[in-house]
Amino acid sequence: VRRAEKWRALLGRLYAPLSITPNDGGAGASARINEEGRVLITPTLAGFPSLMLRDRDRGRALFAPEDAASVNELLALAAYLNESQAAYEHGAAAERARMARDIHDNIGAQLLSALHIRDGERKDELIRDAISEFRAVISNAAGEQQNFSDVAADLRAETIERLEAKGLILNWRVEGAPTGAARPLAMFALRALVREAVSNVVRHAGAGRVEILVAADGPELRLRIADDGVGLRAGNSVGQGRGLANMRQRVASLGGRFCINAGAGGVVIEADFPAFE
Repeated sequence: VRRAEKWRALLGRLYAPLSITPNDGGAGASARINEEGRVLITPTLAGFPSLMLRDRDRGRALFAPEDAASVNELLALAAYLNESQAAYEHGAAAERARMARDIHDNIGAQLLSALHIRDGERKDELIRDAISEFRAVISNAAGEQQNFSDVAADLRAETIERLEAKGLILNWRVEGAPTGAARPLAMFALRALVREAVSNVVRHAGAGRVEILVAADGPELRLRIADDGVGLRAGNSVGQGRGLANMRQRVASLGGRFCINAGAGGVVIEADFPAFE
């Protein structure tokens, strides 16, 4: 309502018509002039109603084609601003969702690891890492360039430590070679996917062994995580909550594919997504 009132007031200041009334007839796709210049009709566009302006400059002048063109330009600008605002709000919502996923998947996994480690020094180190990860999420440090080999090596060491603390065996394999530089968001996603999957195994699977394959296939990265646990039987909540949905969303946001297969012999998570320039 306020936008419509401001639009009406703007037209009043620009053209000083004797009257501005709602147009109940056909509005058309653009502004037009009727009654040999006495009337200017605006279209319904950008959320504004169609209006009829009568007798320009208090009846001392006629509306000209340039006046209709100016109205069309103003409405086009308003439509552009509406689209820009919608795009901004969509981007802000997506960024909030990304931060929520990062906090849940990365920081949550690190704090869970610290909870199960008895070594006080290592526990402190993991908590410090979680704090650093939190700062990275806030400052969007995921945009920094990262090396694929370093990310994979650090992630392997972290995963071994997490699983050994719970008595699980890890079979970790890295295959292939990337075609170019690693994309920062893809490396961030790789860490988040592995951490969340391992957290689910530790909390729910009742497994004894975990197999993880990280393969660079040209510009794509393929990830396969399998365990020999109880699968998704009743009472096993690995498929519940936000974790699995976050993983699926994270892969989809990169333009990749994600699937999960589960049976009585364990759970297999597979994902592939663009990861290298």
